[in-house]
Amino acid sequence: MGKALLKNFKESLLSILPLTFAVVVLALFSIIQLNSEDYWRLVIAFVFLVIGMMLFNIGTNGAMLPMGEYIGATVIKKGKLVLLIIIIFVIGLLVTLVEPGVTILGTQVPIETWTFVIFVSLGIGVFLVFSLLRIIFQWSQSMMFVLGYGLIFMLIYFVDEGYIPMAFDASGATTGLLTVPLFMAIGQGAAKNAGGQKTHEDSFGLLGGASMGPILAVVIMGIFMVERPIYQVETVIDTTILADIWKYSGENAANSIIVLGPLVIFFLIFQHFNVRLPKRQVSRIVIGIAFTFIGLIFFLTGASMGYVPIGLKIGDQLGQGDFMLILLIGFVFGIVSAIAEPAVHVLSRQVEEVSDGAISFRLMLLTLSLGLGISIILSLLRIKYQFSIMYFLVPGYALALILTQLVPNIYTGIAFDSGGAISGPMTASFVTPFVAGIALGMPGITSSDLVLYALGTVALVAMLPLISIQTLGFSTIIREKMQMRLAFRRVFEADDELIIYFLPEEANS
Repeated sequence: MGKALLKNFKESLLSILPLTFAVVVLALFSIIQLNSEDYWRLVIAFVFLVIGMMLFNIGTNGAMLPMGEYIGATVIKKGKLVLLIIIIFVIGLLVTLVEPGVTILGTQVPIETWTFVIFVSLGIGVFLVFSLLRIIFQWSQSMMFVLGYGLIFMLIYFVDEGYIPMAFDASGATTGLLTVPLFMAIGQGAAKNAGGQKTHEDSFGLLGGASMGPILAVVIMGIFMVERPIYQVETVIDTTILADIWKYSGENAANSIIVLGPLVIFFLIFQHFNVRLPKRQVSRIVIGIAFTFIGLIFFLTGASMGYVPIGLKIGDQLGQGDFMLILLIGFVFGIVSAIAEPAVHVLSRQVEEVSDGAISFRLMLLTLSLGLGISIILSLLRIKYQFSIMYFLVPGYALALILTQLVPNIYTGIAFDSGGAISGPMTASFVTPFVAGIALGMPGITSSDLVLYALGTVALVAMLPLISIQTLGFSTIIREKMQMRLAFRRVFEADDELIIYFLPEEANS
């Protein structure tokens, strides 16, 4: 336990520290203005986030992942399709309710938090089932993405534009600390049990497929709600630190009980009738759940009382300043946020292992980090010149879907999984409010149009890897073909030399 605590403490510290350090540097050079209470708020939030992420990761590894893997493996081995659909749907729904990034984003969208969280969780549950069935029945992965996003973009034209940034943001926020490792574990387990010839390819894509669900769920919600949501947020922090800690810790404790309770009950029922783990293993899972519960409270409280309001305040201050400086700061925030996302590291390691080193950990991390930085620049340009997010989403997804037809399925699966992994809780707790603050401070944006520009950053963050990773795969294919042609040319040249050499001897004979 001591080694696990130390390991997770180091990982959590390295995840939270870069972004916090970047904020402090900006304040020290007077680029942003923070008062003494802001510094204390930032420090306390930093401590809460480190402790929260550490405990949450320990709880996830000790309880959430084993629970999901045991349930998933048992259901798949039984081979009962109806039971499989029900269980996987319930897992997707309940696990997404626990995901910190969903809750953090839910507090920032102009819709009642629980309505938003439940809708996106239902979307994940439904599309997690579809994605798993694709693996079991060996359906085309690229066709699944083409049909799924084709349906989404058809329905978008029936919804108010104010719901579009929110819908695509929801897709990115649902995949984070818990869902990324769990869904990837389920996908890899299903690929092995399916017994197909493309186990490596089928190991990826489950996360990306499930991520379509929240987009569709929010779009459908928007169709029925009709009216444009009004985005309202305050950049002035007028409450004390202790008052906010007391308020948010109480709220998050209650919410954590609500979301963890059904998941625990579901597992206990399943354990009694199907899994039947040894008591020692069950005890470990119970302890892991306790760690998860406490970690959720710390993490969500730190984000709500510290990083979200500080991000809004920084963005509001910079919104009326030099735009080139804003772009530079946004790019830096994007890179350090990607490096800080734990799910990015998990995915990058798994990609390196499955691809046998063809796509290295460093290359994946660099590609995703640059993609996040560029996506924030695109978000800021959209705010500055005030044009629809559709000008990015339509050509971006069109290019991504065209690439699905040109690259091997493993690159497509990795790309769509990466889109979810890169937009986790750190993006939702700081980058999203930072960009929203820029929109609040930008001249010319009215309160009714604020929902169009304050949201949408996570959408672009999730879209860029779809293009960059598949482009990386496409370039790898071209390079391999060129190397193969070069090898054939050398073989033919060697054969020609042999023929030329033997001809005189044949003539003499």
